Amino acid sequence: MLSGRRLHAQQPRSVGIAFACAASLSVESLGKPSIRKSLFNCPREQKFVTKATRNDFNKERPVRASRSSIRQLIIALLVSAASAATVSASPIVYGITFDNEVITVDPHTGNTAFVGFTDQSMSALGLGNFGGFLYAYDQTADVVRKLDPATGHTVASINVGTGNLLGEGDFTLRSNGTGFLSAIGPGGDSIYSVDVVAGTSHLVTSGMNTLLDGLAFSPSGVLYAYGESTKDLYTVNQTTGALTLIGSTGLPPGIPTLFGMTFLPDGTLLLAGGLGNSGVASLYTVDTVTGAATLVGNTGFDKISGLTTFDAQAVPEPASSFLAASGLVALYARRRRRLARDAKAQMVQLD
Repeated sequence: MLSGRRLHAQQPRSVGIAFACAASLSVESLGKPSIRKSLFNCPREQKFVTKATRNDFNKERPVRASRSSIRQLIIALLVSAASAATVSASPIVYGITFDNEVITVDPHTGNTAFVGFTDQSMSALGLGNFGGFLYAYDQTADVVRKLDPATGHTVASINVGTGNLLGEGDFTLRSNGTGFLSAIGPGGDSIYSVDVVAGTSHLVTSGMNTLLDGLAFSPSGVLYAYGESTKDLYTVNQTTGALTLIGSTGLPPGIPTLFGMTFLPDGTLLLAGGLGNSGVASLYTVDTVTGAATLVGNTGFDKISGLTTFDAQAVPEPASSFLAASGLVALYARRRRRLARDAKAQMVQLD
């Protein structure tokens, strides 16, 4: 038995302590030079090694180097986990019909699903969305209806002061609740600016040569319009209402019927509408450079008068790097416990 010196085995940190130390880091501290100190300076007991056992402990130096590498790898993985990957949920395209039906539309196939009937018979002039709700212009009561997207029921009614509007047209909103409405007003085919938060509207222009039966903001904020009688695609000056022709959609001639238009978050322009007496709506994509429309599919619904896109928020995906880091923390703690047991066994033998 050796005298005059004591041998204390290096005590391990538990998985819980190591994980708590890692969890205590703020996102802002990740990547800073002090992160290693912050992550691994959890309280631990001191080590005392005798000369007699120093050679035995030297055998563990490669393991210590390995532990250092594991520490660095854990740090890198935790930094990666802090910027966890996100996946964007698919956007939801809603539609509304002259038969007071709220529907969803698959932008890739044209397939539709019935959501519910509106509480009022409104023959809606288009559809927009803002703040998690749908907004439709009720041309029967000349008010904007705020709708629950899950049921189609009216949540509130907003008198924006447009007066008596009728016929066909469209309605679109920005993300701040302002937008535009096209319809037949006292001065003929007209465009109004609308604010559903303030409950106000303003006549932008009237007496136009074509009724705009589709309105939609692009992701960059450009206002596009579809001319019902001309079947052309335009951009709209949001101050004056002046139209700039892009080109013909190429849709076949026929009795003009109802249309709705919306952009997907990736910049794809969708147009839904029917031609002829049936009014059965088909879904198209429209080239914003040439105006040409390409058939996507039949919706199975009549008289779609408005479309709008809910851009679902990005949702966080569990980071595989964080899970890997957690596993390495456990392995690291397990290695330390085994080394501690070996050291204790050596101490017993020396005794």
